[in-house]
Amino acid sequence: MANRERLLNVGSTVSKKFSATETTETELKKTSTEKESELKLNNNPKAADLLATAQKVFLPTYAPNLILTHSKGALIWDSDGNEYIDLGSGISVNSLGHLDSDLLQALNIQAGKIWHTTNLYLTEPAIKLAEELVKATFADRVFFCNSGAEANEAAIKIARKYSSLSQPAGKREILTFEGSFHGRTLATVTATAQPKYQQGFEPLPGGFRYCPFNDFDTATEMIGPQTCAVLIEPIQGEGGVNPVKPGFLSHLRKLCDQHDVLLIFDEIQCGMGRTGKLFGYQWENSEDSEQPDNSV
Repeated sequence: MANRERLLNVGSTVSKKFSATETTETELKKTSTEKESELKLNNNPKAADLLATAQKVFLPTYAPNLILTHSKGALIWDSDGNEYIDLGSGISVNSLGHLDSDLLQALNIQAGKIWHTTNLYLTEPAIKLAEELVKATFADRVFFCNSGAEANEAAIKIARKYSSLSQPAGKREILTFEGSFHGRTLATVTATAQPKYQQGFEPLPGGFRYCPFNDFDTATEMIGPQTCAVLIEPIQGEGGVNPVKPGFLSHLRKLCDQHDVLLIFDEIQCGMGRTGKLFGYQWENSEDSEQPDNSV
């Protein structure tokens, strides 16, 4: 709960300041029960037509066969009124559930002021959020991205840039782990050590090597003077929900310190409170030795 309160601090602060504009969930939407009843009565005959249209106009990168219409908490409904438990949470995005009242209120208030701006300008909510993240984590600074792939791409670039400024030219290799998933851009799909995601996109960028996951001895052999960064998920998502073995992150931390290598944790799927702590790596037994140099 403490992590959740920190992440919603911006919303609660804005809500207090603009209490006169508070809008309840009831005013913003019909209840899920009402919507479900409407769908069952109407039986939404357009669903089949919409699915057929989707197959014509979307690239076939995915194969969805449901049209989702509304949600509440951990539940979500399709256009035929069927109810599901959203165990995927929008691929780890909706960590607070659907239509969380505090988040909904904060979004509604902000939408009445300014929707979007570029990195050329600042807004108070972004500053407040960055400040809260710095307070709650090991990090000194924050960089906001639009997706997990973009965040990992930025982490890779930071590691290479840091190495280019302070290390010999041969120290550019990034070590990742078999079964990992770091994104679908050309660089992050190369960092993803799963051939099924890489097939058809060759030639892949160079400078990446893959180590067996949770293999202490092989990691010791592969991290050396050529390595500029180690990128790992504390809990692999696409690889099958595989957690690191106790002590493995601490082992990597020691190896990275020994060889002047950056340690990067990909917490896109296991971070932001999804495991019961703010970040997945915090389940490691030691308190500080496994902290990363960068986390996404």
